[in-house]
Amino acid sequence: MNKTINLFLRTIFVLDKTSHGGNVGAAARALKTMQFSNLVLCNSSLKDIHLNSDAIAMASNAQDTLANIKVVENLSQALSEATLTFAMTARKRKDFESVDIRQMAIIAHKHLLETENHKIAVVMGNEQNGLDNASLYDFNYVVNIPANPEYSSLNVAQALQLAAWELRYEYILTGEIKEQMMEGEDIATHGQMNHLIKSVESILSESGYEKEKLASLERKLTHILLRAKISKEEVQMLLGIVKFLKAQNPNC
Repeated sequence: MNKTINLFLRTIFVLDKTSHGGNVGAAARALKTMQFSNLVLCNSSLKDIHLNSDAIAMASNAQDTLANIKVVENLSQALSEATLTFAMTARKRKDFESVDIRQMAIIAHKHLLETENHKIAVVMGNEQNGLDNASLYDFNYVVNIPANPEYSSLNVAQALQLAAWELRYEYILTGEIKEQMMEGEDIATHGQMNHLIKSVESILSESGYEKEKLASLERKLTHILLRAKISKEEVQMLLGIVKFLKAQNPNC
């Protein structure tokens, strides 16, 4: 398979809590225009999106992209295969690793070139409120579009198109000087890291750790592990430690 095409196939776009079918259709059209095809819908009230009249109308000739949308229940499922994740927000968030949309494309491209097992995910929040602060702990980077500070309002499809264009530009127009695949470790997927975090949470809970503090600890631990970009091998090592601790404490 052509290496550049492979980059497009390993790029996932996610719409979270989207409530208007027209925006989903417009997003499908925007992605197909930029040669992407992986669109995921999560936490949405929209059912049978490929039959939604507003979505069909706005998708125009991107009916194939619309028909192939993957629908999942929550953000965790949407990100389960990704090894690097980006949350799109209207503004910078001081408590998170923040980059602009062009930096995102460069970081994403470098990550995908490290190994063919890597996948990236770009997530958009809903039309009204975007992504909430609590969910941002689940991402490696928070991404903002440096628009007019006095009026930076973009709808979901517009923001997605800008992200898709920046990635396309990076993959294709700068790809000629980055063709050599970089050797790197296999980064753990979100699903694997989530399994590790749940295992740690379980042993802490069974060891008497305060339940009131567990939720906050889980968010912070998730954020730390995502920033560290730990490998699959490192996840297995940490899971081995958890398993050993459980064996030493029959109550866990």
